Amino acid sequence: MVDIKHLVENLDRYERELEIRFMEKGLAKKLASVYQHKNQLKIQVDAIRGQKNQFNRKVLQLAGQAKFEAIEEMKQIGERQKNLELELESLETECKELLYKFQI
Repeated sequence: MVDIKHLVENLDRYERELEIRFMEKGLAKKLASVYQHKNQLKIQVDAIRGQKNQFNRKVLQLAGQAKFEAIEEMKQIGERQKNLELELESLETECKELLYKFQI
């Protein structure tokens, strides 16, 4: 199986190898691009999780309207997290499919 990190570091080598095997041109670049985008999304999702953890500690100290507003804001952040996680799942699937093409 192809190591994606190695592929990203040696992109030109993989592109030449694909060309020699008469495989889809640009496959290595596409896989590298999807992989990097997936990693960026993962960082964003992890940051949101951290925000939510901090919020859970902070919300206990709030009262009244401030608490209500903070909860509403966190609901929006949670919705953003949900959307990012769906996109992340889609990118992970795409990454696996592209990796599979390398093994053929």
